[in-house]
Amino acid sequence: MDFRPGGEWDLTMHSPDGTDHEIRSVFRDIVKYKRIVYEQLVNFKYMATIEFESRNDKTRIDWVMLFESSEYLIQTAKTFGVDTGLFQTAHKLVSYLSGFKQL
Repeated sequence: MDFRPGGEWDLTMHSPDGTDHEIRSVFRDIVKYKRIVYEQLVNFKYMATIEFESRNDKTRIDWVMLFESSEYLIQTAKTFGVDTGLFQTAHKLVSYLSGFKQL
């Protein structure tokens, strides 16, 4: 993962049925502590924007995935389960971050 604007992120996602999904994304914009924008370029394509907002001792995260059309999103959800996958990813992120002690 080359975490900088223009940097690439190549990964392999392993599905429960044993299928490997090769994913390639490019970071389009990164503002430290504020925003990450990346574009997924293979399999199903979308632009994601993740925004972070400090709220007292907590952080609000808004994660938006923009697909080319609602029909494409529906087909992608049926084929790849992106709706379920994003939900699981968010819960895993919260669980992971909950293990850190505040400095």
